[in-house]
Amino acid sequence: MAEKAQLKAEGLAFGHSLQSTFKTVIMYSVDHPAAVRATSQMFDSLSKILNKTQQFTFGFLNKRILINELLTDDASLSQLEGEFFRRGIGAITFSAGITLGEFKRGLSIVGTRPKVIEEKGGIEPFLQQNPLVGMRVLPAITPEGEDTVLQMNPESYLMAQGILGPGKAGGGPGLESLLRFVGMEAPAGYAGGPKEALDLAGKATQASLMMPGADPRESLRALTRMLQEFTPSLLLSTLPPEKQAELAGSPPEAVAESMVEDLTADLAGRQLTNDPARAMLPAVQEQVVQILMRGMQATHVAERVLQKLSHVVEDAHLPPEVFNRIRQEIMWVQMEPQEKHAQLMRIYQYDDQDFQRLIKYLQEAMAAGQVKDVTEAVEHFLGFLGSPPDLSRSQEIAKVLQILPIVTSPTTMPLLRSMAARLSKEMLEGPRADAASHQNVLKCLTAITQAAAGYEDFAAVHRIGLDIEASYSKEVAGHHDCCGRALEDLLPMGAFERVIELYMAKRDDPGWAKVVGSFAKWEGPKSGEVVFSLLEKENSAANRLRLVRMCAPLLGSAAMVAARRRLSDERWYVVRNACTVLGEVCDPDLPAQLRIALRHSDDRVQQAAVTSMIKCKVAGRGAGLAEALPHLKGQALDTALDELSFMKDPDSVAGLRDFVLAKTGARTGLLEKAVRALAAIGSPEAVSILGKVLSDSAQPPSVRNLALTGLGGNPQSAAKKVLAEFVRAAPNDPLAAQGKKYLAA
Repeated sequence: MAEKAQLKAEGLAFGHSLQSTFKTVIMYSVDHPAAVRATSQMFDSLSKILNKTQQFTFGFLNKRILINELLTDDASLSQLEGEFFRRGIGAITFSAGITLGEFKRGLSIVGTRPKVIEEKGGIEPFLQQNPLVGMRVLPAITPEGEDTVLQMNPESYLMAQGILGPGKAGGGPGLESLLRFVGMEAPAGYAGGPKEALDLAGKATQASLMMPGADPRESLRALTRMLQEFTPSLLLSTLPPEKQAELAGSPPEAVAESMVEDLTADLAGRQLTNDPARAMLPAVQEQVVQILMRGMQATHVAERVLQKLSHVVEDAHLPPEVFNRIRQEIMWVQMEPQEKHAQLMRIYQYDDQDFQRLIKYLQEAMAAGQVKDVTEAVEHFLGFLGSPPDLSRSQEIAKVLQILPIVTSPTTMPLLRSMAARLSKEMLEGPRADAASHQNVLKCLTAITQAAAGYEDFAAVHRIGLDIEASYSKEVAGHHDCCGRALEDLLPMGAFERVIELYMAKRDDPGWAKVVGSFAKWEGPKSGEVVFSLLEKENSAANRLRLVRMCAPLLGSAAMVAARRRLSDERWYVVRNACTVLGEVCDPDLPAQLRIALRHSDDRVQQAAVTSMIKCKVAGRGAGLAEALPHLKGQALDTALDELSFMKDPDSVAGLRDFVLAKTGARTGLLEKAVRALAAIGSPEAVSILGKVLSDSAQPPSVRNLALTGLGGNPQSAAKKVLAEFVRAAPNDPLAAQGKKYLAA
């Protein structure tokens, strides 16, 4: 009850946050500054809930609030209820592992204007066109009254309510109710006589005994209601003579119980006698035990059912051990949990029957929240890991794979970490030649990492990853397909995205940076894809910058490969991000990679490409920038020319020449910068171009004057020669006099 109270409090707090944030999202957008902080805080609170529950449902059902299986009231959330109602939303289920990006996108989609949703045909068609990840929208109908705890998960409840409609969830007299319970219909020509009704009821009851998810007590109650519709004499007349004598004077409840017992024994017996050769198989006996237990769940009388089954086994001439084994299993099932626990703790070598009992015990103990008992039982079973390896080692480890899904929950993470430590020791210290055991250990460790990642216990995932990496490093070639693959699949893509989000929040934590770096190394190229996916969704320039800056120290080549792939993308901002990342990681082939980006139609892409070229001191960047000058615009062109002046790279001369002499109509100031760059380079090729600029009367006077100054200040003989030719060829040019002074000096 304390856990439900806490969930209710946390759920209502989440609802109030959602109401406030939803209003902002509707008015502006999920990425608006007014919504960013509130969305992030709400996601943090949701993550804490999901760490405990794995799934969290919040919504409104018939003027009440649904929080997982709890129905409660809070009038202050009526505004949010109205927003949900206008969009056809009853409730939303959030799943563990949802990322902040998926959460924000989901809020944006469910916050779409009601008119748009209506134009798409309603919420379901709308969501088919805009599928959610980590979120699921549910319809809503619920009863009124005090706080109610649903007897099934909310999604199943809402689906059932939607199918049955209000007031149709039960009821109906007698046989009709029983048939509905098992999903049967009366056959064609059914007249409804007592004998016919009783036969049909028997078939329906046996069908319920074969339904693992059904409650046999419901079929018993429905059968009782049906029997109550007959007069006692009419009812008894439909039964065999021996049953008439046995049940004479009994009320309908007793008759119904006797019928269920007979039907249970008959159905269980048929599982054994239909193929006697298979009667000793564990799978067949397991099915028999399940049928018997469902029958006993309805009647609460084990001995009578077992006695009736023994007669069936004897009549079929089956070996006595068939019945004895089933009886033992029934007695085991009826033990108190403490007795089962004590008996399991006395076993040191589990046969198939013992292991199946352990599995069932763990399921029951987990359902009851007995984490301490579960931990003790599992640790006891794992005792075989401390014994010398034998031929059955791989099979025993494979059994751990069956245990893991049962014992996985937020409350058992200490057990999972302990299991991982023992399995890692087996992997690192066990015989390397036992390939089957090694593979099964890796499967177990991978299953634990998937669970730990879902609960955001990334420290546990990192520890396991380090152990697998240590195993891999012992023999890289021989373990590429086992340990190598396991490292690549250590984290699902969504979980790694969450790791990056946490890195953004913990960017000042050096320990966390090492963890992320390890994950990125193990993920390989996939890590770069995750970062670019986040970059494409991130509207905050500050957050984009943090993502970009993590690429070099943590992702390295993975980021470079992903960035190169996006340089040809049609979306300008994707190309811009790619240019920035390539500059951050200093792609050694940067000039060739950014050649097209430097000629991009969008100024922002050009600026990002130029900035990256300047940042990375790679070979060929001067020539690359200079060649792009005729295509650059605005600030990117100014920046490139300033950098070329600073670089004084002789390889940039050809590009500067084309820019200055192309007569493209470039601003005088830009031409002046290009001439200064040529003068700063001062090579023979640069001197030759300065001479052409000086001699070109079509050039702006200030540009020609800078060319003259560049030649005059160059001590090389080639510069003197160019000046002399200019003075001789154009003695009347206004700049000739100054040229003579330079020559005289």
